Order: sequence, then C-alpha cells, then structure tokens
Amino acid sequence: WGTIRIVDSNILEGILLIILGSIWIFAATKLLKEINLQKIYLMFVMLAVSVIYIVKLFISLKTQVLMDFLIPVTLYSFVVYGLLFIRRLK
Repeated sequence: WGTIRIVDSNILEGILLIILGSIWIFAATKLLKEINLQKIYLMFVMLAVSVIYIVKLFISLKTQVLMDFLIPVTLYSFVVYGLLFIRRLK
C-alpha cells in the first residue's frame, strides 16, 4: 500500500507506511524468537496508529459498503486476539 501511495504522488504517506510496515515485520520476527512485553506494546501502538489511518481512509470514501468495514474489523480482531494471546504467554 505504501508503494501505491508513492506512485499516487503521496510520497510522505507512502514512505511512512513502508517504514511502519518494516518496523511491524521486524518486531514480529523478534517476538517469535523471544516474547518481550515491550515489543508487544510497540505492536499495540502501531496497531492503534493503523486503525486511525484506516478510519481516516474510510471517512474519505465516497461510497460506504458493508464489506469494506467488515473485512478490516475481522482482520484487526484477529491481530488483537493474537497479540493478547502472546502477551498472556509471557
């Protein structure tokens, strides 16, 4: 999504998305090796930032379709459940 935003002339937004995605991947791989509460909280903060971005994106849509909301809510629910489960393992 970040590269698409760069091609659409939203260079700053695209770079930020790529950086945040890279940090998420880095934190997730480190979390697989060692469960650390700091990494889990970092991922929660990044998840909250992405929710704010998605809400901003949905507000800018001209047409509202149920599936446009249902799929992200389901995916975010899975991510929150996974992070809470991993935090519980610690």
